[in-house]
Amino acid sequence: MYISTNWLKSFINLEKIEIKNKQTSIESERLLSYSQFPTELLTLTGFEVEDITTETYENKTDLIVEIDTTPNRSDVNNMVGFSREISSLMNFPLPTKPFFKEKKNIPTHLKFSTEQNTTINQTSNEFVTSLFFHQMENIKVNDSPTWLKQRLLSNNMNPINNVVDLTNYSIIEWGQPLHIYDFDKIKNLTKQNSEKIKLGLRPGYKDEKFLALDDITYILNEKNYVITANDIAISIAGVIGGKTTAIDETTTNIVLECGNFNSKKVRQSSRKLGINTDASSYFGKGVAHTTSNLAFQHTIKLLQLLCHGNSIISSTIFYSQAKFINRTLTLNFANVCETLGEIYDVKAKQTRTLTASEILTCLNRLNFTVDQITDYNCTLQIPEYRSHDIEYEIDIIEEIGRIYGFNNFIPRLPTTYRLGKISYEQQLINNFQKLLINQGFNELIHYSLNSGNLPNKIKLFNPLGVEYSALRSTLMFNLLDSAIYNTNQRNSSLSGFEIGRVFNYKKNAEYTLLAGIFGGSAYKTEWNKPLQTLSWYEAKNTIITLFNNMNINNVNWSQLTQNLGPQFHPGRSALLHYKHKEIGTFTQINPLYAKQNNLSRSIYLFEINVTYLSQLHVNQAQKYKNFSTYPKINKDISLEVSTNLTNTQLLTLIKQIIKIKKTEELKISVKLFDNYGQKENNNKRILGYTLTYQSNTRTLLKGEIDTLTQEIVDTLESKLK
Repeated sequence: MYISTNWLKSFINLEKIEIKNKQTSIESERLLSYSQFPTELLTLTGFEVEDITTETYENKTDLIVEIDTTPNRSDVNNMVGFSREISSLMNFPLPTKPFFKEKKNIPTHLKFSTEQNTTINQTSNEFVTSLFFHQMENIKVNDSPTWLKQRLLSNNMNPINNVVDLTNYSIIEWGQPLHIYDFDKIKNLTKQNSEKIKLGLRPGYKDEKFLALDDITYILNEKNYVITANDIAISIAGVIGGKTTAIDETTTNIVLECGNFNSKKVRQSSRKLGINTDASSYFGKGVAHTTSNLAFQHTIKLLQLLCHGNSIISSTIFYSQAKFINRTLTLNFANVCETLGEIYDVKAKQTRTLTASEILTCLNRLNFTVDQITDYNCTLQIPEYRSHDIEYEIDIIEEIGRIYGFNNFIPRLPTTYRLGKISYEQQLINNFQKLLINQGFNELIHYSLNSGNLPNKIKLFNPLGVEYSALRSTLMFNLLDSAIYNTNQRNSSLSGFEIGRVFNYKKNAEYTLLAGIFGGSAYKTEWNKPLQTLSWYEAKNTIITLFNNMNINNVNWSQLTQNLGPQFHPGRSALLHYKHKEIGTFTQINPLYAKQNNLSRSIYLFEINVTYLSQLHVNQAQKYKNFSTYPKINKDISLEVSTNLTNTQLLTLIKQIIKIKKTEELKISVKLFDNYGQKENNNKRILGYTLTYQSNTRTLLKGEIDTLTQEIVDTLESKLK
């Protein structure tokens, strides 16, 4: 937003600034710092001064200040609103005075016609808050006066003629977009006389064509609302006018339209059509209803003065469903002091909090209506132009801090009564990160948005593009994309992991996943051996080692019957269960997909639900014991089992039997060392296991170990029959 200091002086009595010769913006800024223009004050209160330049119009010098406002303060994106803000910050009253030398004040009311010549159906009520029309005749289209040109040029707007310039002037001064139609062209378009023309508002028809002022024909739908004359669209409401009713040098009769439209629906309409105008920008941020009324009446007066137009009072149409009730909030004085802190009282030479009178002074400067004042709190009403950003008590406290000056409060950290702690889920994340990085993995970070082609997707209502139209439900697809990218960049080796939030539509849940990708590189175990790639069992052992290092033991592996997708191997995918709850998946890349994307077939991926693990309270504090100094005894056993029985199931059975048979002093571990099938019987296979015995208190005897081993084998054989 650009602020002309000469224009601002018509609202507020700033100290006269004299500029000698042509100076740079830095010198101008230094010069302003010695004037009453609150450059530093604006920065401290949230309005950043971007640039200050010197402009000259017909030998008259003006300082133009470019200010960046925050999105929630659309009420200050105009000269009236900005002057009101400066008045509050500097405690200068806004003068009440005529705007023109002829001393003709802005009219406070107009005589509206009793007949409602508008056609606004129930569907359109949600789009419009208020809508004004006013007809004028004998308009003279000429060049704008010098003062109007200067004010437009100060805001980078090129003057066109006095009629069009006044609509642009309304945007700059009031923040209220207006539109002016050529009434004679409306009559030609509708083929009706003035008495039979009805102006209104309706949703656009499906595939309705509309030729706009930018000479582009737009295809409308029911999301685009239009201003109509006898149901013929003459402008897209809140966005852009029509070419067929635009004013030109021959215009003599006009209709002035001033609307206040739903900001959300204007943004949707503008985005659907791909149009970005000053009108759609201002309406999209919201315009106060009282502002619309004043801007409408002010512009009528300017049209009378500058264009010599005659108002047809009986033609004024007024439609409004605005029933604004000032928002009422209660402010607790103790909350203000607790939030803002203390100030230093120079006279008393000590620190103190704000008094009730100082708080009430700040509220009055903000134009808040204060009543029901007690020793502890007060009730206040929020002005309509601040209703969109003042909703809670904390918003009022922030405004008090801005007005009094945040720099006047002593910067002091609050007293800490309780130390914070890292959540259990975050502890798991930190431990996983350390272990994977120590194993040579690289941490990857991807967008949480992706295309809407993935399962369990949650689509966005207003996506940035097709590629970012849904929330991700898994991390593995992004890891595959990274693998493809790195392979194309000739980075053949990729071991990476990512920890991030995902969103599941079916479960209506959000949780943290750990996903990883590794393998793909050929390696040698000895210098004279051929190259080999990572096998399924070696890759599986990597995950088992990761769990063991996290003190997560007894994770069950089962084959995944459901296909994860065409990117993954249909027969080499496993589900991971811990304490009877699914915690993740492990899979190998599909060979066909790998060939299509020039990837290695020995790439493996895993995904672990960290949120579920945190709920199961894994990774508790580990207990350490001394190593046994007594020797171990190894015994090998072999079991003939059905091919339908998995190694995991058999290991679970063996451990259950060992738990029953062993004594407290005895440690027994079991490990698979061989797996071979039988040519004679394809339904059977033989598994070999090593049982390791050790005691913490004595040397074990061979005889007792042989007896215990035989008991274990007999029990196994009886259960496997």
